[in-house]
Amino acid sequence: MSPSKNRVKAFLSSNKKITKGLEKENLRSDSDGKISNKKYPSALGKFYFNNHVTLDYSEPHLELVTPVFEDNTQLIIFLKNLHRFVESKIGDDLLWNYSMPPKFKKKIYKYTSIWRKQYVKTCISIQGWAKK
Repeated sequence: MSPSKNRVKAFLSSNKKITKGLEKENLRSDSDGKISNKKYPSALGKFYFNNHVTLDYSEPHLELVTPVFEDNTQLIIFLKNLHRFVESKIGDDLLWNYSMPPKFKKKIYKYTSIWRKQYVKTCISIQGWAKK
């Protein structure tokens, strides 16, 4: 069993009584692995009124947010169902499970703020991704 599967199994079998919620970052990508240039899907409502699907720093960067659960299995089931729901509402876009895309368009490197530029540089450095 892989290390990540072991961690999920341990998490689900834990009997600690604490409440927790999850926030899962996703990046909408097209079938070529490039960042989607589409607006926030109207089928998901307005992102600033949606408690479970919102944006991080850009239109294609979706965050899935669960309510708080005590039961680990219920938490994972909610997140899985939320993920499937969002997938059904984003047309031909794909949900990339990381906050950085698998490929970059050149325009992603044109920043409007120093913070965003540093954010991407830090992510590239931490994750070991190289600009192609």
